[in-house]
Amino acid sequence: MNDKADGIMTALARLGSQITTLTDQLGARLERSEAVQGQTRAALVEHTGWMQGTMTEMRHDVAVNIGATDQIRRACDGTREELSTVNETISVLVKRIRLLEADVRRLKGDPRCATEYLLS
Repeated sequence: MNDKADGIMTALARLGSQITTLTDQLGARLERSEAVQGQTRAALVEHTGWMQGTMTEMRHDVAVNIGATDQIRRACDGTREELSTVNETISVLVKRIRLLEADVRRLKGDPRCATEYLLS
């Protein structure tokens, strides 16, 4: 029975040694994992900061472009209004010129003046 007990004790000692080796290996792996995790966390924080800066720049660019677009739109609207006013003024002037031409023809005794005056 002593041999059996010695065999069991030897097996337990070997098992204890294997458990110690495995524990040491797991501890080393855990340390490496923690180091990699720290590096990954630092890289993510750095990248997040870069992304936030880029997004802030993009928002600024968009705001500037929207402001420029609004300014151009207002300028176009103003030009459109001015053009409409000029067109109205030209129409009035053309009508007055036609009336004056008809008056001049009538004063000169042109027979066409009566019908042209009515048509214009």
